Amino acid sequence: MEKTYLGDGLYAEFDGYMIRLMANNPSTPDNEVFMEDCVFNALLDFARRIGWLKDKEDQQEALKKAG
Repeated sequence: MEKTYLGDGLYAEFDGYMIRLMANNPSTPDNEVFMEDCVFNALLDFARRIGWLKDKEDQQEALKKAG
């Protein structure tokens, strides 16, 4: 899958197993994070706790976009 620009210098791609986040330049990123689905779900739970996701429908929409 091709790299997607998320904003604030952050790019993402999906390898069929994990989401790879890359900072600044996606060709030669300064930093990378690889997230399995359980980590992504934990991030969604965190976003819900701080009020960035309002309800379960928002979580489902985010999951659909992630693949």
